[in-house]
Amino acid sequence: MQTELIQWLCQAYGLADDFTPKPLGQGHIHQTFLANGQRPVVLQQMNTQVFPDTAALMANLNFVVNHLHLLKQASGYGYDVLNILPSRMGQCWVEDATWGAWRAFDFKQNALTLETVTKVEQAYEAARAFGAFNRAFFDTDPKQLKPLIPDFHNIHVRFEQLEAAKQQADPMRQEQASATLDWAYLHHTLILAFDLLVVKGLPQRITHNDTKINNVLMDATTNMGLCVIDLDTVMPGYLMYDFGDMVRSMTCREPEDSLDLDRIHMRMDMLSGVISGYLTPLGDVITQLEIESLALGAKLIPYLLGLRFLTDYLRGDVYFKAHYPEHNLVRARNQFALLESITAHDAALEKLLSANIV
Repeated sequence: MQTELIQWLCQAYGLADDFTPKPLGQGHIHQTFLANGQRPVVLQQMNTQVFPDTAALMANLNFVVNHLHLLKQASGYGYDVLNILPSRMGQCWVEDATWGAWRAFDFKQNALTLETVTKVEQAYEAARAFGAFNRAFFDTDPKQLKPLIPDFHNIHVRFEQLEAAKQQADPMRQEQASATLDWAYLHHTLILAFDLLVVKGLPQRITHNDTKINNVLMDATTNMGLCVIDLDTVMPGYLMYDFGDMVRSMTCREPEDSLDLDRIHMRMDMLSGVISGYLTPLGDVITQLEIESLALGAKLIPYLLGLRFLTDYLRGDVYFKAHYPEHNLVRARNQFALLESITAHDAALEKLLSANIV
């Protein structure tokens, strides 16, 4: 970080110039730094390419954190909440033509983030935090939040994008992806199952939409969930999205670009942790139709992400960074292999869900 930028941020936020900013976390969207001075502060440069409407982004964030703070004060929410630090002018973000758009948060002491799930307790704690987060907005109209990434989880749009990419793809890439494309088309029935739930009246909620383990801060002493973070994707959605992304990201030991497809499978102990954690705060308020949707969500989200990886491969790797020519094709096959594993354990998944409902 340049000296001039540090000076500008210190002036904007009234910070003492007594720190050397250090990169914080492994996020791919925003640039995040820890200003570890007398008062530790998290400084974050917002990605205006991904989120061009900074005012709407911060309006959403303010709505979410203010709602959680009020609920916590009324003893209705048992987790820490992000604190947005105002600038010296009382603004929730600062912007400059040279330095871009920045915001600041209080640094959570004695907290840690996990990049992988190695213990059932970790899956349980993260899922319980996300379940409590979902519950906190059960009485809130989802329309109060602006969808900042339109069609982020719109499975119909993702499938249409795949079809368009297939028609325009380089012939060699199309041939290499042929079997994977056939697999994707064969499982189009997942979309029909989703449509049926929506027709039946599946309720929209305010959802997090990026429920990975590293989006829950853990207490470094107790190892319990401390605070749900990365709130920029909080938008209207369905509970099945958040549940499905937890199953996708927490139950498989292999990374998203593993070349060993035979090692990609859903760990049943981690699945049990996710289900029991998620439904502990939700079990008495979740609707029957939402319960029915969760098993489908566990399959729909890896399918959707697989479609996105496959689409990007056919487009020539324009969105997801690829380190070698087949990287996004490997990622797509990885997600589809996980989906096959989840489908193979359908009966066990349904049994665990039924056992954890109040």
